[in-house]
Amino acid sequence: AEDYCTLLTCAPYGINTHRLLVRGSRIRAEESTLAVEEPSATDKTDSSFRLSLIIAQTLLAYLLVTLLNKRKKL
Repeated sequence: AEDYCTLLTCAPYGINTHRLLVRGSRIRAEESTLAVEEPSATDKTDSSFRLSLIIAQTLLAYLLVTLLNKRKKL
């Protein structure tokens, strides 16, 4: 007997008119695949850059909304 895992999803959310089943079976992991790789320097730089962009966009949106609200009050 094999070890199985089944993932059940429903779509669209809250209506549940469609189903998607994903079934998988357990496999043995080799020793070499169990080692965790450290992220490279470029991965860390990309993550930092993306985070900086998100923060900058959020601040810009906040400033625009604040300025528009002040303008409407005048």
